[in-house]
Amino acid sequence: MTLPRFIFIALVLASSAIPSAIRSEEKAKPDRATLEAQFKKADADRAAAKENTKERAAAAKNAMQLASDIAWLAFDATKFDEAATWFETSAKFKEESYLNARGYWEQYLRTTAIELDSKVDDQIKTQRAQLASADDGKKPMLQQLIHGWEKLRYLNRYNAVTMLEQFTRDNNDGESLLKYCQQELEIRRIVMAYLQKVSARKSEVADKTAQVASAHERVASAQAELALFDKAEQNGLVTISLRRGVPEQMSERKHAESLISLAQMYA
Repeated sequence: MTLPRFIFIALVLASSAIPSAIRSEEKAKPDRATLEAQFKKADADRAAAKENTKERAAAAKNAMQLASDIAWLAFDATKFDEAATWFETSAKFKEESYLNARGYWEQYLRTTAIELDSKVDDQIKTQRAQLASADDGKKPMLQQLIHGWEKLRYLNRYNAVTMLEQFTRDNNDGESLLKYCQQELEIRRIVMAYLQKVSARKSEVADKTAQVASAHERVASAQAELALFDKAEQNGLVTISLRRGVPEQMSERKHAESLISLAQMYA
């Protein structure tokens, strides 16, 4: 492989935001023989782990990092063909780590998160039944407990969705990122609808309004990355409108930032 071709491959890998392709200057790396032994073990751990598990994702990420370290050693030794091969291996394991991490959290979202959130539903039903027959002195406490549980009704699904947002964003998976940003927005809207229904405190509504606005902003950003500019503009305008309604003293208002984000779509 010629040097220009290798440089091209290295640039392509760097543009894919491979964290392992950036060498750390904090501490010396082991020698190549040690790294290759570590890589062999990491690859065996990866192959032994079940697909769509945290363990498989972590093992693939470890193999990715070791392959990158070996690639840089080969590069420094001017063994460009070897370096290119190891960089390609690192890129392959980066993709595998991402797919398994995403697979794990997608499965968690479909099953475990819903099961855990259903337990919150059961808790609310139990306390509503207690409220119906409770003494007047106990009703305020039960009402407060129910209110707290209602705000946590979708917590596990929300956590799973935001994890998926992080993974898809870090791996430049624009279509999947948009899907999960939209799911986050839907969850935020459902909780907001509950707060409005029960005439919650103004501070609670203001906090949730800021969160809904941020969710719209993330949707707009994801749409802009996919060149869906008309839709991105609509969500950007909704973000601005919502944040205008948030008290000025709240740090979450970020009205100026919303204007800047919208302007950047036309830059």
